[in-house]
Amino acid sequence: MYDASKFENKECMRLIDKIMIQNVWLGCWEIPQQFIQGFLLGLEMVMCYTILFFPIVVHDSDIKDIVAFLTLNFYECHFLFKTTYARYFQTIQGVFNSAGTLRRVHEFLEFADNNWKEVADDEAELDQRVKFCSDSNEVFKFDSVCYETPISPSKALMTNLNFTLKKGENLLVSGYSGSGKSAFLRIITRLWTIKSGTLTIGISDHETIVIPQKPYFPTGNLTLRQQIIFPKLIDDHNVSDKEMLEFITDLHLDTVFKKCGGLNTPVDFEWHERFTPAELQQMSFMRVLYHRPKLVLMDGVSSCCSAAVEQRLYELLDGLGISYISTGNRVSLRAFHHKELKLHGDGTYQVVDLRDDPLI
Repeated sequence: MYDASKFENKECMRLIDKIMIQNVWLGCWEIPQQFIQGFLLGLEMVMCYTILFFPIVVHDSDIKDIVAFLTLNFYECHFLFKTTYARYFQTIQGVFNSAGTLRRVHEFLEFADNNWKEVADDEAELDQRVKFCSDSNEVFKFDSVCYETPISPSKALMTNLNFTLKKGENLLVSGYSGSGKSAFLRIITRLWTIKSGTLTIGISDHETIVIPQKPYFPTGNLTLRQQIIFPKLIDDHNVSDKEMLEFITDLHLDTVFKKCGGLNTPVDFEWHERFTPAELQQMSFMRVLYHRPKLVLMDGVSSCCSAAVEQRLYELLDGLGISYISTGNRVSLRAFHHKELKLHGDGTYQVVDLRDDPLI
């Protein structure tokens, strides 16, 4: 959805390097400790046998006294041996656990390799139903499209969708909860496949941004700047601090800016726990202002925002000339769109031209 493979790869490698460095330091601390512990354990056994040896050699004792002495101290020596063997078997168990983990990783890689061909075949079949035409005057065109949920193939969300959205038009997708509003966006972004029909798309993936209702904010001591430019990397960043601050001012996110300690200060908190849902939705909208795509797909992006903030969001989009497709049931949303696609949840739909609506 976010096309953030480069970002995720870089952050994963950074965190792995950090873990490796910590493990090296941990090893530098534990190796001397284990050596000293093992040395003292061995010294303890040597001292024990020395204590048993001298009374026998030095003192002129008869055989009965020697047997009694050895019997008395035998269990103590046995306990020392038992402790040593226990440590040995703990080490062996740790090796076996590591081997089991490596085996599971190997099985996963083998499974992924064996299923790659099957995935490639599915994508090839999907390509026959989805067409790309960048020269088209249409954002998308559904021609007798049917689709369903992946987990419930028997439940058809749409049975025969014929709908076209021209470039420059904004679409509102409405319907009760569970009617398939989010599914409609997943079909456009090809996260879900269509069962039959043809979908023609006129805007490429790199010109489209998706903002889900629950936006994704990666963790790992990231800065506010990194969250805004996500999924781009800092190395590819070419927007000045002045423009960044304008984004923050336009969306009234000064409190977020202060909590983050500025644009370039890494934070150690979870973004979803520190900020309200409305602030998170507005922060995800800052990504749209930064990337400036041709099309943005918004899945209830203003559901937690006030009417004034919602109006400001759409005014910014219109000012930048960005087309958008929104989902939601707020009556106020109708004023910002040209068409409304009402989903009934039983495979049927209704298209309303909002420009002809006298109430808007």
